Amino acid sequence: MSNAVIKIEGLGKKYLLSHQSPQRYIALRDVLVDRTKRLGQWLRRPFADRSPEGTPDREEFWALRDLS
Repeated sequence: MSNAVIKIEGLGKKYLLSHQSPQRYIALRDVLVDRTKRLGQWLRRPFADRSPEGTPDREEFWALRDLS
């Protein structure tokens, strides 16, 4: 028999990190090209993996994962 007061299984903490690009002059052409590239990438992904927030400037960071 264990004398543990608290038992933890499968504890995790995930952060969504946003990466910011350096500020620079952005022309309308740059915005249109970027949006077209994102649309093309989104259309090439399998239907189940599509999400409106699937931008390359966001990433998951697990500070803790499956802690027991």
